[in-house]
Amino acid sequence: MGSGGRRSEPPSLSHLDLAMALEKLHDLRRWVGVDKPLFFILCGKVWTLFSGPISIYLISRFFSPQEQGYFYTFNSVLALQWFLELGFSTCIVQFASHEFAHLTFLPQGWIEGDARAKSRVVSVGRLAMQWYGVMAVLFVVGVGIGGHAFFSAKGATAVGWVLPWWLLCVATGFNLVLLPLWSLIEGANRLSSLYGFRLVQGIVCSWALWGALAGRLGLYSAALLAAITAGLGVAYLFVFWRGLLSELLRPPAGETVSWRREIWPFQRRLAITWVSGYFVFNLFTPVLFYFHGPILAGQMGMTWQLVNSLTMMAAAWTTSKSPRFGMLISQRRYEELDHLFRISTLQAVGVSLAGGVVFLAAIIWLQVAGFSIGARFLPASCVAVLLVATVTNQVIFAQGAYLRAHKQEPFMLLTVVSALACLATIPLMGWAWGGWGVCLAYTATQVGILPLGCWIWSTRRREWHGLSSRGLGWTHC
Repeated sequence: MGSGGRRSEPPSLSHLDLAMALEKLHDLRRWVGVDKPLFFILCGKVWTLFSGPISIYLISRFFSPQEQGYFYTFNSVLALQWFLELGFSTCIVQFASHEFAHLTFLPQGWIEGDARAKSRVVSVGRLAMQWYGVMAVLFVVGVGIGGHAFFSAKGATAVGWVLPWWLLCVATGFNLVLLPLWSLIEGANRLSSLYGFRLVQGIVCSWALWGALAGRLGLYSAALLAAITAGLGVAYLFVFWRGLLSELLRPPAGETVSWRREIWPFQRRLAITWVSGYFVFNLFTPVLFYFHGPILAGQMGMTWQLVNSLTMMAAAWTTSKSPRFGMLISQRRYEELDHLFRISTLQAVGVSLAGGVVFLAAIIWLQVAGFSIGARFLPASCVAVLLVATVTNQVIFAQGAYLRAHKQEPFMLLTVVSALACLATIPLMGWAWGGWGVCLAYTATQVGILPLGCWIWSTRRREWHGLSSRGLGWTHC
């Protein structure tokens, strides 16, 4: 080699080791199904686990007991917005995913592709914006006045809650107006962008809340948090989705979606599912509080918060695939659909099993070792029973996402049966056996409805895909 040249040296062993380690890491990531959208979802949940205790500490430090009660009661009253929403956001995701299977996005959100699909998705977006605009006004007026009357009758006059409450209602109403836009973006399967933004939004809002609490803004902190959430949402839409906003300002150029004929038959069944699920997952603590007092209710509440966090984290493996399900159905790529469903469901079940083992081991260790925080949870035997339901629910959640991607809701019967069973058994068994009875009643209900869910899922799958009852493999359930 000439004097002017320089022989390239072979990569060192450390570089080769690093490359091999990275390749193994990527193989592991692909095996467990952590794609880019799911990565952002999990990062958001990890941030919540980190930021939650900090927020709780600052609230306890800078709020008086009365202000703390108002702060959390504000959030409970605001949850009534979901009864106005009636599951319409889920409908938007499913309808949009079917149309976006034939469309693409240009920079800044301009839509390009099949003219019929574009017209229909624009009509869905405009219809949703009108719906949520009306719901936002009803929310601000109805919930605002109702909450004002409630706090006036039951509240402490020494706490200045009136202006913070109304500011919070207005800011929350504005966030409600933005909800259909998030559903459209999700239905377009632009999940990396959406969940990446939500991660940043969550981090910024956490720091804003901490600053407001440390600055002793009191109950205005809640209104400020809602306002910053809305402001960040508007900024994100104008920077990255300006074209989509412009498309929605113009009337559709062709075929439109009929709310009465196409959306409402799906939404009315979904609304019943929505309300039934609300009662299924929120009955435990009030029952134990009524029959056994606040200590046991507090143990149930803290245990359920962590179990539910595990449930939702594992369910992200399937719920994040919902827009993709809808697109594959629209394109009639049923084999690919079933493969994606099977893999994501196995991954969700595996995550819930692994997380459940870790969670249960931690509870046993805390309680056996005599740590005081261990007494804040239900006994480990009760936790183990709840974790059985967590694993079972992953199959039910996955089947529900699969079926709803067809713009249908055959699981309405399932959730109604589950709700009625919980309403019949949880109060009775909670009265008789406390936390153990509540956990056993809930888990028995969820395990008991699994065969019904499998039958509904397999029957509708055969009907909609034109399949025989043979050759379904394990997916027949």
